[in-house]
Formats: sequence, structure tokens, C-alpha cells
Amino acid sequence: MKKSKRQNVEEQLSQLPSLKDHQSRDVLYQAVNKKLERTEKRMPSWLGPGAAVCALLVVLAVFIPVFLSQNQEMNTQPSEQTRDETARSFENPEMENSAGPSAEGEASDDRGAPLTAITEDEWFTFAYPGRNAEVVIPVFTHDELPFTKETAEEKGLSERLLQNIEIAVNEEAKNAEVTFPDEFNPAGSAYVQMLMESIRWELYGEEVQTIDLNRTSHDEVPMGNYGDVDRLTPIGKGEYIFKLYQYNEQSSFYLAPVPVTGHPSLEEALKMMKEEGGGTYTVPSVPAHVEFSLVEVEDGHVKLDISHKEWKGEREVTMMLDAISATARQFGMSRVTFHGIKQEEAGGYDLTKPVDLPGPFNVEQ
Repeated sequence: MKKSKRQNVEEQLSQLPSLKDHQSRDVLYQAVNKKLERTEKRMPSWLGPGAAVCALLVVLAVFIPVFLSQNQEMNTQPSEQTRDETARSFENPEMENSAGPSAEGEASDDRGAPLTAITEDEWFTFAYPGRNAEVVIPVFTHDELPFTKETAEEKGLSERLLQNIEIAVNEEAKNAEVTFPDEFNPAGSAYVQMLMESIRWELYGEEVQTIDLNRTSHDEVPMGNYGDVDRLTPIGKGEYIFKLYQYNEQSSFYLAPVPVTGHPSLEEALKMMKEEGGGTYTVPSVPAHVEFSLVEVEDGHVKLDISHKEWKGEREVTMMLDAISATARQFGMSRVTFHGIKQEEAGGYDLTKPVDLPGPFNVEQ
């Protein structure tokens, strides 16, 4: 029986001389480890940041010229808003300074911005009843309808009553025609009183001699306890003095026209401005420590001699001057000289010379 190849190989190997390796285990381990260890090629440490810097430079080189070009076009061509504001400022030069006196007055409680303004520009007049429906506050502005209902309430006023009423003025005939809707039928004497006063004050300064009332299909207007009314009398000279109205500490001050009874002289009217009364939120416009007398009236120029004690602040002086100016104007005066006030200027008034009396008051810039 033949032997397998494997048995032959084993017999031949057994005949070979034995071999012994005299190297130590440490030497053998190091030799084997060197052969088994794989050598890895590592990326140089500077290659990653270098590549990032190169990429950033490429991006900047592409986009910076484009950005600079677009930015130059934007700077050389003004936006639509800028062009519109520029055009309006040329049409109305006062636009740039419209916030001046008002902002100054709000920033400091010590300095009072004047409530009156002397100008020949076109003014719009809007009447807002005070809270509690006791006085009507006329507001003069260059803008049509300056207050929304919310804005009026923030300022301590009530909503304007003439929302759905048309007012047309015929300057040649010196007549105003006020048209109500057919369904108009007011209730409450206080509302009717505020409504009629609002009409008269919104036409103040229009120099109308008659005010006709009608409805779209009728010649008369129902006015509660006043019955059917077809005509109102425009505001005449000497009917009102001006006191101060303020609803609360957060709301604005306004000059409030308060009607007088009889036919008082200007000197008597000025003294009434120190008295209480006129409405729940209305206070005297002349401080109790002020005394004055009318020295002279000539050609619409009134000269007042004023004595006073220490002022609480410039706001007190300014508001008094505003109220006196508005009252003197309502009594037909055009200029006033204030003698005896121990300062040369207050709230825009130059007290060293006669003061031209303004037409508009309660000015909203």
C-alpha cells in the first residue's frame, strides 16, 4: 500500500536537523512588529488652513467688485421715499422744522412751547369736544383731520362730531352752508350744544357772516330741545375768554374757549381768566399771584401793566401769554405790549417789544 504525499513529507522533515533561534523575545517582537506595522501618509498640518485661505481669497476677488458696483448705483440714485420727502420739503419749507417747538416742549416741563402761531399760510380748523362735553377745543393744523379717534382720546379729547357733515364756504357771499344727512336726529342737549359750538369754531377765521343749516332733502335740521334750526350765528368779538384744558397729567394742555355773559371789557375779561369755572377739566389760565391793568388801547394795540410774584416755571408764563394773546385777539386786538414781566423772553415771545397777536392757537404741527 502506497504512502500518501503527506506522510512522505512528514518523514522527510523528521530527518532534517533541529533548528533553535537564540534571539530574545524582545528582539523577535520588534522585528515582527516592524513588518506588520503599516506606514500611513499623513497630510501636512499647514495644508488645511492654507486651502481655506485660498478659497476665501477667490470668493472675495469675485464678489467685492460686484458689491461695490451695486452700492455705487444705490448711492447715486435716491429711493422713491427720499425723492418724495425732498419734494414735500420744497413744497412746504416748514416741514423740516415742524417738530422743533413741540419736541422741545415735551422734553422739558420747565419750558412751555407756545400754543399759538403767527403765519399767513393756509390753516385747517377742527373742533374736538373735551371730555365730559363741557367745552369745545379748536385745533389748528396744516394737515387735514390731524386726529383719529384714538389719537384724540390719547390727547384727552373726544371724537370729532362733524364726521358725516359737509361744510361749504362761499367767500364772496361770506356764507357757510352746513349740510346734514336726512336721517340726522340727535338726542341730548349736551350733544347738540357741543355740535353747534363745533360748527361755529370750525368756521372761526373764515370771516363768514351767516351759517346756514340744512339736510340733503330738507331746509332745516332737528336740534333736540332747540327744535328745527336753519341758521347759526358766527362767533363774534368778545364772546369768549381762554382758560386751560387738560384731561389728565399724561394728556396735552389746550386753550379752552369759555363763553362770557354780557359784554365785558377786555380788562374785565382778562381778570375773569383768573377765576375758577368753565368745565370739569378747565383751570384758570392766569395765576392767582398775577395782577394787571389795561394801560392803553389804541388802533388794536393794547398795553398791559403786569405785576407778579415768583413763577413756577417758564411753562406757567408761556401758557398765560398764550391765553392772554388769544383772548385779546378774540376781543379784536392785533398787538399787545406786556409791561412788568421780569424777563425778556418766554416761550418764543419777545417781551421787549409789542407782540403781534396770532390767529391760530392750539397749533398741531
